[in-house]
Amino acid sequence: CHTYANVPYEIGGFDQILRDPKHSITFNETLHAELMERTRTRTLGGDGKLLADAQGEITLVSLAEKLLVPLLVKLSNLVPGGGIWLNTQRPEWNDANNALAGWGLSMVTVCYIRRYLEFLDGLFDDSAAAGFELSQPVAELLANLADILPLTTGVGSDQTARFRIVEALGRAGERHRSAVYSRQASDTTSAKSWARCC
Repeated sequence: CHTYANVPYEIGGFDQILRDPKHSITFNETLHAELMERTRTRTLGGDGKLLADAQGEITLVSLAEKLLVPLLVKLSNLVPGGGIWLNTQRPEWNDANNALAGWGLSMVTVCYIRRYLEFLDGLFDDSAAAGFELSQPVAELLANLADILPLTTGVGSDQTARFRIVEALGRAGERHRSAVYSRQASDTTSAKSWARCC
């Protein structure tokens, strides 16, 4: 019974973020016009701004997915030994309190992620064995991160290895965004990668 707002701001691909992390978001005028038209119809109203599939049906997702997405997208910007790379022109937890746009690497975000992981681990403890429903793009992102994150152990000061991990995580995030932007989020699957990821 949960869904997403379909926000017409779109984050660029990994190469664009790498090239200029301070200008990584574009406004999709076409999508904005489509959403505004959908909200003008009496049948949809405000729901016209919700994420819909290619047939125009509102995409519904599980609570597990809604709780996982903020974590997964942050982890897709992890720099091993550094923090979360703030590359999307949005304030993070600490910066939002000061109305500042975050740049660089955030250890504050990593600390909040650790607390959030503990919360999710306790919440998913009983249900994780049976799995839970996730949309296909989120299940794939979870599985990709579960494969990549163990590689961060022991990277140390090897800058080449660190960049390979940053790129692998960034490309996983890019694939997830591309699937969502192209409205491929309606298919669901059962995910059992939670234990591997955290």
